[in-house]
Amino acid sequence: MVDTGSGSVPDLEGTSSIWAILLLNERGQTGNNHSSSRENNMVYHHILVPIDGSPPSLNALQAGIEMAIEQGSIVTALYVVPKVGQLVQVFAIKDVKDAFYQEGERILDKAREIAKSMNFNLSVRIKEGIPHKIIIETAETLNCDLIVMGNQGRSGPSKLLIGSCTQRVLAGAPCPVLVVRE
Repeated sequence: MVDTGSGSVPDLEGTSSIWAILLLNERGQTGNNHSSSRENNMVYHHILVPIDGSPPSLNALQAGIEMAIEQGSIVTALYVVPKVGQLVQVFAIKDVKDAFYQEGERILDKAREIAKSMNFNLSVRIKEGIPHKIIIETAETLNCDLIVMGNQGRSGPSKLLIGSCTQRVLAGAPCPVLVVRE
């Protein structure tokens, strides 16, 4: 832990050359469901890591697992299948939806491999919907006290430093959000 003068943050120096920052939500808080003692100690019991297969999301997974190993936490990797009807009108929706689920399984298999190489037991989930909404709902449902995610996903650099999904999660998250990049 590193003391910043206004509280402690996890010391991630030396963790796979990852740059990380704990971001506050738009209310200037690290979350709205946590006691001040939990925030001051920054001990996380259940970490949610949304992944899409992009390098930043896989780096976030590794950082989340490293934190969990250090703190004895649970990690759930989440892949969100976008609502197919919103994306495709030309192809048979069932075929496209199946392709997204197959891609999700492939990405979660990669996540399992990363966890296994770190001797960590990872929980995984696939859900369908609007990614930032599903991430926020899952964090609430699982009572996660930290979300660790990449700064940009597969959609590319839609924003200069932080992707739009990450920004939306940050704005609505019920807990702190740790944003990780290479």
